[in-house]
Amino acid sequence: MREQYTLEFSKYGDIHSIGSDQNKDAYVVSVVFLDDLLDAQPKPELLTRLSDCCEHLIDNVTRRCEKSGELFIFGYSFSDTFDPIRNAKRCSKKLRAKIKFAEALETLCERYKFLHALDIDACLESLGTERAFDQRNWYFARTRLSNLGMEQLVSSVHKIATRYQNPPHKVLVLDCDNTLWGGVVGEEGLAGIQLGTDGPGKAFLDFQKTILRLKDEGVLLALSSKNNIEDVWEVFDKHDSMLMKREDLVAAKVDWNEKSKNIRALSEELDLNVNSFVFWDDNPVEREKVRFAIPEMLTVEVPSEIHHWPALLQTMFEFARFYVTTEDRQKTAQYEARYKFIESKNNAEDEDSFLKSIAFKGELIELNQGNIARAVQLCQKTNQFNLTTKRYTAEQLLEFVRYDKEFCVLARLTDRFADHGLVGLVCVRELNQQTLLLENLLLSCRVLGRKFEFWIMDKIIDLATRRGYKQICGVFVDSGKNLVSKDYLLNCDFLPIEAEMNTSLNVVKNDENATMFIRNLEPLKSFDRGIYEG
Repeated sequence: MREQYTLEFSKYGDIHSIGSDQNKDAYVVSVVFLDDLLDAQPKPELLTRLSDCCEHLIDNVTRRCEKSGELFIFGYSFSDTFDPIRNAKRCSKKLRAKIKFAEALETLCERYKFLHALDIDACLESLGTERAFDQRNWYFARTRLSNLGMEQLVSSVHKIATRYQNPPHKVLVLDCDNTLWGGVVGEEGLAGIQLGTDGPGKAFLDFQKTILRLKDEGVLLALSSKNNIEDVWEVFDKHDSMLMKREDLVAAKVDWNEKSKNIRALSEELDLNVNSFVFWDDNPVEREKVRFAIPEMLTVEVPSEIHHWPALLQTMFEFARFYVTTEDRQKTAQYEARYKFIESKNNAEDEDSFLKSIAFKGELIELNQGNIARAVQLCQKTNQFNLTTKRYTAEQLLEFVRYDKEFCVLARLTDRFADHGLVGLVCVRELNQQTLLLENLLLSCRVLGRKFEFWIMDKIIDLATRRGYKQICGVFVDSGKNLVSKDYLLNCDFLPIEAEMNTSLNVVKNDENATMFIRNLEPLKSFDRGIYEG
């Protein structure tokens, strides 16, 4: 079934009047071809106006960003006719202008997190100039692109918008034989598999390099392989050309069970939905079996030629992300720490006594330009413990801070297992002189079970008390994915608000899935502060 979109067009060259922050799913796309701006200029004047045009474009984009905080995708093309003679001694002036413009635009993208740049020339590079551009379309339809070029452009815009609204996949599950190396280690032995610096062995080595690059960007690696586990670990531990090591894996299921069963088990162990997994196996029969058993998971249709694998994996949309945070780079270590925590907790006789022994330390950190990327990332990808699942932009979050620096904070957690980094976000605002509104609270699922969410609420109560408020309101919006946080406000001694009171407070409008709660500023009844103060 095709997705349905409603398109709204502004006047040619007008990027300021279109769009509305009222529609959270709306976004604005502007596409500029430099030749359109310079087309009427004779050759001498054309070259002298390049710098002025670039400054004008940057100024226009800046004013648009200051006007509205919705997703804004700005596409630009500085394409130039290549001449091997004229370009043999000097760089094209358009290319020089494009580099300068791209650097200025990159600075804006850092300042406005909802702004995303799209280099149209790079987007169309795989098609080639002759296929991507069409002079006939320029003269008859005033577009420089061919139909094929338009399709490629629309596809790229759609990918940016989709990633802006949805997080990348989290786990790459890999087979071993003929996937991480060539051959079957159980039959050919350690010396017989293909893995090295020549021929197919080099391709498998490059595939592993790509896998490890994804791991450095925050993708969790796991194995699901029908094999003898001793043979697999021998390759990991003893083969001189094996780049991946055991510590690169967050989990492994190596046995003779069906791979779909093992993948389900991995999902439970990691407490991650299987629809955030990607499965890679060279065997088409195994792929089809897994695809049938777990249709909600992406099973990659792997090319038969290994030399295609590194580039395919590197460019997979499912793993692409706008930026990589410190927490992303530490993801594998964080999940290993989580596994050790759960194992120790399950073996403990008394939960609170065990938690006190963990040496928890919580910290609320003011939002700033240095950590805003992590805050936006948490908003985009946290679904389970998230009271409203509202996807805030950077500008929306910074609005809380402009009003009061304590009204939007990140939560950091450390314990004797690991430094878990920035794992939570709190957004509050003043509802009236007596009431503080908890607009949203979200927490990474990998730190649940530590009562950290109650420590955070304790700090919110403390904030409200210091500021002279009398009560706190909270809102829960059922998204279908955040059931783990459904009873959180009740467990924090909040009481449901009657419809009449909600109307008078004027908090939630026209959302049938929203439930309002309220509490006074008494201390939490069921939270032992000694867990975090011991």
